[in-house]
Amino acid sequence: MRLIRCCYLLLALSAAAAARPDSLATELRQAYQDYAANLTAAILQQHAIALHKLENWSEDQSCSAEHLALANQALARNASSIAVRYLRYQCTAASQPEQAEQDWAAIVVLSDMLLASGAGFTAQQPMQLRELGEALTLFELAGYQVVEFELISHYPQLLFRLYLRDTETQAYEHRYVDNFAWIKKVLDINNSNAITASQYTAAALDMFARNQYDFARLFQARQLLKSQQPKQARNLLQALVERSYLATSALAELYLQQQDKAGLEALLPELIAAHESGEPSASAALSLMVLLHDSSDSSIAEARQVLFEHAAESEQQLRQELLLEMISRQATPDALLTRWFSQTLDIAALDALYAVASRLQAEHTEAERLQGQGWHRHWTDLQQQFIRKN
Repeated sequence: MRLIRCCYLLLALSAAAAARPDSLATELRQAYQDYAANLTAAILQQHAIALHKLENWSEDQSCSAEHLALANQALARNASSIAVRYLRYQCTAASQPEQAEQDWAAIVVLSDMLLASGAGFTAQQPMQLRELGEALTLFELAGYQVVEFELISHYPQLLFRLYLRDTETQAYEHRYVDNFAWIKKVLDINNSNAITASQYTAAALDMFARNQYDFARLFQARQLLKSQQPKQARNLLQALVERSYLATSALAELYLQQQDKAGLEALLPELIAAHESGEPSASAALSLMVLLHDSSDSSIAEARQVLFEHAAESEQQLRQELLLEMISRQATPDALLTRWFSQTLDIAALDALYAVASRLQAEHTEAERLQGQGWHRHWTDLQQQFIRKN
């Protein structure tokens, strides 16, 4: 809920400063539409290059005259870019208060526009954004660090799960973002013939992979595992471990599936370090290790202890979702699911199961959809048990 509160705060600050003329929202909406309507391959490339330069500018030259000149050029091309607006605001807050005030008012309006599709708390109602950089700016404004992006579904959308860390409490949260509509518009520039939704998403994945995004490589690795190509998946994941918690956890999953004790032992220090820093997917992977290596009833309590050892109370559903997703990819998922819920029946666990079952039902393969239907029936039975007990 912090993101929503933050946006109301932005609106209140803007109103208090009387800095936002009534026409600003209309102007920015028009700028947003004009950029999309006039988008060409050349404009898109120019804007992407400018954003990359702005984001990777040397720290000692940040907010220099050259840096601000490039920001101004980018905004002349796309006045609705919240990322560039926020960068310029940060650079001019002290030296050019009038310009900064105008940019702040624009940031408030753009935030409101971008959040109109929802706050992204569920995969069924994700935030609809254009560039993923918009999410970075929105959540930074709300007091979060975006730790990682994860592409979790590619059909019939481009659904991302964002792992956020509250900069005050250090607790992890997650949100869902979909930018299929924007990617479709981008791809239409170079495609004169109509193509299907699955072709759009396949082209988007190829584009992400060519740009060497970590989330695209992680997604590719998981697809390779689905198609029984563990060696290729392992090579991709090993290259990501140094900079991706999610790749570290996925590699641990692969080693567990392959019963690769040597690989797991070599990875364990990295996994434990991530777990001790509070990273949820690492804790889920260690919890899964407990479940797989000990079939006794006591292992459930031990696995729960590992899963929640470094968790804030607000993280319980997220951590169980991650564990259940890992369980869904094991050789005997239903047996593991039954074991987990033999001693675990609370709201957070039920909500986690419902979320994972819903995502499985929306997946591309029939096997995943059938598994999702079975897990949804399991959720219904458990929910009825919970209601009777309470």
